[in-house]
Amino acid sequence: MKDDIVRYFSELIGLFPKIKVTDGNNKSVDLAGGLAKSINLIVSETKRDNKDIFIGNGGSASIASHQAIDYFKNGGMCAICFTDSSLLTCLSNDFGYQYVFEKAIEMFADQGDVLIAISSSGKSKIYLRTALINTCDTRTPRI
Repeated sequence: MKDDIVRYFSELIGLFPKIKVTDGNNKSVDLAGGLAKSINLIVSETKRDNKDIFIGNGGSASIASHQAIDYFKNGGMCAICFTDSSLLTCLSNDFGYQYVFEKAIEMFADQGDVLIAISSSGKSKIYLRTALINTCDTRTPRI
């Protein structure tokens, strides 16, 4: 059991150098710099009374929901997550799943809000589509 625990944490530590962080122009940023920039953005926009919007697919939806609650409860920030099953099934049925987050953001986001998209693969086409559409719209959040 002890060997399994040590192996688990060794593997976990080994993942950090493999994390890929990019900026809004898809240019590589070191992990510490990316985290610092993200934290500064969230803090500065929260001080301006903007909200943090979380999205996620599958297991990442659970993480997104949990994070929104923690930001609200523990951080005192206005945070929301678009993982409600009725919202997701309604929007995907009416518009198509590729628009499920885009439509929710169009309805609920305001300029200055921060969108936090959680993805274990980092390759979600729906996130890329949402990011491209919403960075061009002056009403929607920063991504």
